[in-house]
Amino acid sequence: MSHEIIPITTDNLDKACKFLHGVVPNIAPEDWKKSVVPHWPWDGESLGLMLIVNGVVSGILFNQQCIRTYGEKPVKGCNITSWFVSPELRGKGLGGQLIQQALADTDAVYTIQCPDPTTVNTYLRVGFHSIDVTEWIIVNLPRWSLNGFSESQDFNGLLTGPALENYKAHADNSNVGHVGVLGPDGRFCHIIFVRCQWRKLPGARIVYASDYEMLESALPTFSQVVLKRHKLPLTAIEKRRCANRPSMAIAEREREPILYRGNDIQADQIDSIFCEIVTFPHSVR
Repeated sequence: MSHEIIPITTDNLDKACKFLHGVVPNIAPEDWKKSVVPHWPWDGESLGLMLIVNGVVSGILFNQQCIRTYGEKPVKGCNITSWFVSPELRGKGLGGQLIQQALADTDAVYTIQCPDPTTVNTYLRVGFHSIDVTEWIIVNLPRWSLNGFSESQDFNGLLTGPALENYKAHADNSNVGHVGVLGPDGRFCHIIFVRCQWRKLPGARIVYASDYEMLESALPTFSQVVLKRHKLPLTAIEKRRCANRPSMAIAEREREPILYRGNDIQADQIDSIFCEIVTFPHSVR
C-alpha cells in the first residue's frame, strides 16, 4: 500500500469535498466547499491535508487559517473543521499521520469546535485542552431597562486595532450577525452572534465580543436588538463570559467543548469567532 499526504488547495478542493460528501451524503459537495473555505483573510495557500492511498483520496483534514492577536502578539490560528479517514483504513496510523502533520507548526494556536466524541481523547493526547462552554439561556424581553446603553452601528468609527480587523473580516459573512452597543461612558462593544435553538425556539448565540468586561452590562441592549430586528426570542451566552446568572436567564445547558492548543495561551483568550461560524447556521441577515 502506497500513500502520501498532500496539501488541500483550490486546485484539488473539489476532490476533497466529493470525498466528504461520500462520508456525509446529506451534505452536497458544493455545501462542503462553502463551509471549508474561510470567509476572512487567511494565511497561506493550504486549506488542510489530503490522504492519498494507491492514488485514491482516502482521508482529509480541513483547517481554516487566520491571523489572531493574543495580547500584543500576532499568531497564526488553525481551526480544524473536518478529520476523516476511510473506515477500511482506520487503525493503520494514517489518521494519526494526518493530525501530526497538521499540528507541525508549534507556534500556531489550534482550535476545534464541538469535536466528535470519539476523537476527543485523541486530541487531548496530542496536547489539546478543553474549554467548558456551558451557557445561559436568556429570554429576550423589550421591557428590560437599558441603563444608559444604546445601539450604535458605527463599527468603523468606534473600533480600532484587532477589534476593527475582526469586524472587517466578518462584516460580509451572511452566517453571522453584528450588534454594536455604546455605553454611557462612551465605551463601545461589538458583539457577533450566530443562530441557535433551545427546545425548538430560535436564539442568538454570542460567539464574540470586542469588550468582554462590558458584555454583561450590554446584554439588555443586545437582547432588545436581536428581538426587534431578527425576531429571536432567546439569547445564549457562555457562563465563562458571564459568571453571574443574568436577569431573565431561564436555564443553563452543557454543550460540546471547544478544544485548543497553543503555547502561552489561556482558555479565556479563545473565543468562537473563528470556529463556530464555520458550521452551518442559517443566515442572520
